Amino acid sequence: MKSGSILFALVTAGLSSLMTLNSVQATEDIVFNPAIFAAQSESRRDGVTLENTDLQLNINAGKIVTDEFYLGLKYLSSTMDQANDDSSADSKTEFRAFGISGGYFSKNSFSLIFSWLIDPEYSIRNSSNLSVLKGGSGYLFDLGWRTRFQQSWFVGPQVTYTSVTYKKVEENGTTTPLDSTWSDKSISPYLGLWFLF
Repeated sequence: MKSGSILFALVTAGLSSLMTLNSVQATEDIVFNPAIFAAQSESRRDGVTLENTDLQLNINAGKIVTDEFYLGLKYLSSTMDQANDDSSADSKTEFRAFGISGGYFSKNSFSLIFSWLIDPEYSIRNSSNLSVLKGGSGYLFDLGWRTRFQQSWFVGPQVTYTSVTYKKVEENGTTTPLDSTWSDKSISPYLGLWFLF
């Protein structure tokens, strides 16, 4: 994700400058929105216990540049662990993506933010192999509804629709193009926090 990381760093520098200018007075134009989803489950199959842990992190950071129009950055991650009685059968999948966001943001009610994801990566790891899907792109929509909890921060539910495609796979250090389109689509619920400065 080299090109995506460089672009993300450049946009971060620009937003940092905006936040510095904004810090002279609190106008509630700077938005920091972390949201989290966590789940754990256990199942038994033929006397074997499987434990599944799912942790998702969804972060928006940016600025309301005009009345109710938001621009910012996106970071999205997901980690799913599957533990087995036989540790040699354990597996782990991870998803990571950076992006650029824009959309509608009402300070006191709801927001609808669109994000374009840059070179997302999805890795699948087990005891003997690591495969990484990469070289693609994606987009997502965040729909959030919040209520003011303290003077400058809010809490509420957030739902995210994500669509990602991949063009390459890396296995054992060798990257090859995929013969067909590989894609993931999901709808995820989150508990969201919104901090306005």
